[in-house]
Amino acid sequence: VELEPALEEAHRQLMRLLALTGQRTAALAQFEKCRMLLQQEMDVEPADETLALFSAIKDGVFATTKASIEGAILAKSKPVPNNVAPQTFPLIGRQQEIKQVSTLLQQTDCRLLTLIGPGGVGKTSLSLQIANALRSFFPHGIHFVPLQAVESSTAIALAILKVLQVPGNSTTDGIDNLLHYLQDKPLVLILDNFEHLASNVEPVLTILHRAPNVKLMVTSRERLNVREERLFVIHGLGVPNHDDATKLQHQFDVGALRDFSSLQLFTERAQRVQPNLMLSPDNLQDVVRICQLVAGIPLGIELAAGWLRVLTCGQIYEEICRNISFLSSPLRDMPERHRSMDAVLAQSWQLLTATEQQVMRHLSVFRGGFRRDAAEQITTVPLHTLLSLVDKSMLQVEESGQFQLHDLLRQFASQTLAADESLILQKRHAIYFTQFLLERIDFPKGNAQQEDLEHVSLEIA
Repeated sequence: VELEPALEEAHRQLMRLLALTGQRTAALAQFEKCRMLLQQEMDVEPADETLALFSAIKDGVFATTKASIEGAILAKSKPVPNNVAPQTFPLIGRQQEIKQVSTLLQQTDCRLLTLIGPGGVGKTSLSLQIANALRSFFPHGIHFVPLQAVESSTAIALAILKVLQVPGNSTTDGIDNLLHYLQDKPLVLILDNFEHLASNVEPVLTILHRAPNVKLMVTSRERLNVREERLFVIHGLGVPNHDDATKLQHQFDVGALRDFSSLQLFTERAQRVQPNLMLSPDNLQDVVRICQLVAGIPLGIELAAGWLRVLTCGQIYEEICRNISFLSSPLRDMPERHRSMDAVLAQSWQLLTATEQQVMRHLSVFRGGFRRDAAEQITTVPLHTLLSLVDKSMLQVEESGQFQLHDLLRQFASQTLAADESLILQKRHAIYFTQFLLERIDFPKGNAQQEDLEHVSLEIA
């Protein structure tokens, strides 16, 4: 550290050594010294790996066992095995998630962590960023296992063996070879795109039970629904609400825009095709509406920004409103399943049962969020089906208990709603909200009444 004060890895090694020898306060002080040096010498913040280490030591989850000390020595003496490549794009707006997930993964009682969220929300990118940040915490490696093309529980073990470069290519000896290799190794396996295999969890449970030092981080649109699972929900990036957008429009402040990571991402992607584009009072409203329309989902934002080669922000918004098929890209280095929002939503749709698809079609009658009683009376959907749709990332639940169906998914679901069904649902919808208002005519005026009126105005707009 004295020879190369700006060498961040040296500071991390010293922080680990201090923490492992029980000098927690000194380790935290070393982080502050590192942070100040980086700021003074290079005007940068510490790397995600350094921040994750600091959080682990501060929160008391940095282990001090003999195995940890041996692991730290091993990590220092040779490169950590992994197949996780550095990310070529900056991961915008996910610093809090990186910190929270990194802390969870280092807890001894967290061995199966599922990053769950809708398609295109950035689960894979986030998992890779976390893997890079935590690389030195797991001396036997962090290994990324793509499962998009895997179709059976047996093939899961073979896919992991292939990534680990362990012999065992037959379906009969695959899981046994895998367990033999994993049984004494403290490592992390990232099982990516698990949603179509959610009912085939036997290999996951077998690894958990028979390889006690292995941790699993799963990315999925659907939860695995096992007791060992810890869920971490990935939401869209921060989007200005109506009040925020109005304030930004009337008091334009470039600094205030940084509070909304969806706007940051749109700007960064837009400048790749229009280098001179900047957010301004002239285009801010349209950019905000685009980000709201795609619910802050990074893929939707990226696909929309790509059209600035030929369209204005206002024209892009209008095209998305007209048809979600507009959100597509010809980029050759983008996975085919992510080249359009249509493809992403179609894949999620195929994971639903016929009953769930029918319920989604019926729920598309709602324009804003909806309450459970409204859904039950208008669409007759039972509570357990609503729960299942939440578990499959098709619906989100707010702290108030209100359900949310984002606009792109609503538009996709409504495309297959028969005309006669639509008329019946619209009639029920009108009757329900008419009665809803009649029951509140004599209520005292106040915040609750204002919230009800705003909710109804959104629904009948």
